Amino acid sequence: LSDEIFDKSISGKRVIVTGASQGIGKSIVFELARRGAAHVVLVSRSEAKLLAAKNEILAEVPSAQLSILPADLSNKAASVEMIHSATSLLGGSLDTLILNHITGSRFGTWLIDNKLNNGDEGQDFLETMFATNCFSYIWMATSAMPYLQASSGSIAVVSSLAGHVGTPKTAVYSATKHALQGFFDALRVELTLLGPNYSNVSITIASIGATDTEGARTVMEKVSDKVHWAPAKDAAISILKGTMARRREIFHPHHIVFPAIVTNLLSPELLDWTLVKAM
Repeated sequence: LSDEIFDKSISGKRVIVTGASQGIGKSIVFELARRGAAHVVLVSRSEAKLLAAKNEILAEVPSAQLSILPADLSNKAASVEMIHSATSLLGGSLDTLILNHITGSRFGTWLIDNKLNNGDEGQDFLETMFATNCFSYIWMATSAMPYLQASSGSIAVVSSLAGHVGTPKTAVYSATKHALQGFFDALRVELTLLGPNYSNVSITIASIGATDTEGARTVMEKVSDKVHWAPAKDAAISILKGTMARRREIFHPHHIVFPAIVTNLLSPELLDWTLVKAM
């Protein structure tokens, strides 16, 4: 998209962004505000962090219409309620749902670094990670569908290279992202099968590589200095451009993520070796 078309595609949009208090989510809200979105609801666990993010964005874009909505998205009732509360704040309508949140993930090998409690190998956090990183995306997308059907809207699923490739030391995180990829790919096809009342809703999966965010900085210290960490702003722009263009999937940084996925298909042992060297 050209900058002019990009701005027009966002202007007037009513948007929900989860994981919006920091990192890629906050950068997405910044871009929405700069480009004239009508109203954006910022969602995250911490009300204090949401308020800080809102004030930071308003300092740069005073005309932005922003609302904050703290929510624990690790359970179904709260996830469903968040959608209804957020759409109420938006005047009962919704154009774009951007699902971006994750919970904290342990970085380390599954059999050694995550070994706990007499051989319980990290299983204590499996349910929380799947509930937050995967199930909540499904609950919210399902609850938002009637609003998105009414507006011929869009869903953006912020995923990862780890949704295509088994990245070492992130086994559970990688599993949640693989699950997202499978579910939303299938849902996209089902929307087409169900006819025009459903197929007017687009689903864009954003496969994102290493990104310089607050949450990633502890991991940055533990991996090879050869890993390229892209700015959060660049990832945010790629996600929004892909979503507004109603693309099936975007890869960012494209020159790193897409070749890695192709290599995994054609020569998985080569990619395994490369990832081990990086970790």
